[in-house]
Formats: sequence, structure tokens, C-alpha cells
Amino acid sequence: MTFSRHLCWCIFSADGFALTTCSHSLKFSGLLFKATLTFEDGATVAFSCNPGYTPAGGSLKITCTAGQWSAVRLRCERRNCGALQVYNGEVVYINGTEFALLNEFANYKPVGGSAVSRCEVKGWSSRLPTCEVVKCVTPGGIVNGAVKEFYDYKEVVQYPCRNNVGLIRSIELTCSEDGNFSPAPPNCVGVECKDPVIENGQYKSGSRPPHRLNAKVTYGCKPGYTMEGPSTVTCNLNSQWSPSLPKCNKYGLNYGMRYC
Repeated sequence: MTFSRHLCWCIFSADGFALTTCSHSLKFSGLLFKATLTFEDGATVAFSCNPGYTPAGGSLKITCTAGQWSAVRLRCERRNCGALQVYNGEVVYINGTEFALLNEFANYKPVGGSAVSRCEVKGWSSRLPTCEVVKCVTPGGIVNGAVKEFYDYKEVVQYPCRNNVGLIRSIELTCSEDGNFSPAPPNCVGVECKDPVIENGQYKSGSRPPHRLNAKVTYGCKPGYTMEGPSTVTCNLNSQWSPSLPKCNKYGLNYGMRYC
């Protein structure tokens, strides 16, 4: 404990009686005195510990005797407000246990409370935040997507599209630590392939308009024509037939033959 120098002097009354007094300039680390501004011989002053400190032994009072203050025996120690408990994070203490702040674990975010709490006379000044796992909110504007409302950090979501609807771009998204999905959400768009037009071809079996995603059709060629390419094609995500539509060529054309 440290304290300042005492300044004491004598004041003489009108009748010549000497009255010894002590000054009030008393300063001690961690202490706060409670008394009047002038102190006669035999007067006492009482100390209390500063906010954040508690008595750790010694008398609370000192006495003015023959112009000198008695030694200060009171010892003050920094108050210990006890450990703070948080889940999914750790408490960091500064300057002993005077201040406490929250250091949340990765993938968690602080919610509510105060970022810093101070150990005061009646305990901690405020409640630290709670740590909640990072969640991603399902973005709006997803048309025809079947999704849920929230996803936890690192949770992977697939965006299925409902019947007759195709999914383009990435189909797997991951909830990242900033609370957003990565990569950006896909777009679900309607898929419809136009009815095939094959010159000199004729429909055999399969889908009828409207041709939706994964619809299959099979074509053949009219008599006197031979098919070049696959006879069965499938409607893909780009609303195109895959593989490309076949061609019906005049029989024998590929062999250099001419017909009248």
C-alpha cells in the first residue's frame, strides 16, 4: 500500500491555548477516507476500500495524536467477484479480475449482454453475452425450392426442385461462419423442351407436350429414309433435347446413289 506525506501544523487560539491539528490530505492506494476537513488532537478518521476493493485486515481508523496521524493498518485487496461461466466461449480476465470480457469460440457469435463486465462492490457490473452457434437464414427469392428456415454453421443444404422443375448452378450450399451460404443460392427454373421437329421423321413413342425435365421421346424415319443419330432423346436442364435431334436422310444418299 502506498500513501502520501501527511501535513500537520499547530493553530493557537485567542487565549494562547495550543491546539494541535492534522491536515486532511490523506491519499492511499485502494482507500477512501470518510471524515471532516479539520482534525483536532484525538480525532479519528475512518477509511473504506475503493469500489472494486475489499478489506483484507487492519483497522479501519487512524488517530490524530500530537500533530501526527497514526499508521494506516487497513489493507485493501481487489475484490474477487468469482468466475463467470459461459458456454461455447471463454472468459478473459484483465488486471486480475477487475475486468472480464468474452472470447467466443469459432463458429459462434455473441448474443445480448455486455462485451465487458467490471468487478464492482456488489459483483459484476453486467452480464456477458451468450454464445450461439452461427446460423444461416434461408435466402428469399428462391422459386420452386423446397428448403427449411435455418441452417447451422457448416451444414450443407441441397436445393431440390419440385416436379417438372430443373435446378441450375450449384446444388450444394454450405453455411459459412459469417452467417451466409457459400456459394450463392441456385435458381430453380421451369424446364420445357419444344416438341421435336424432324424433317421426314415420325413420332413413335414417349412424352407428349409439354415436355418437362427428363422427358424422353423416340422417333423413326418415314419409308425411304434412314436415321442419322440416336432415335431417343431426353429433355435436359437447359430445355434442350440431348443428344441433338437425329436427321432423316434419303435412303442411299450417303452412298452416292440417286433416285428418280
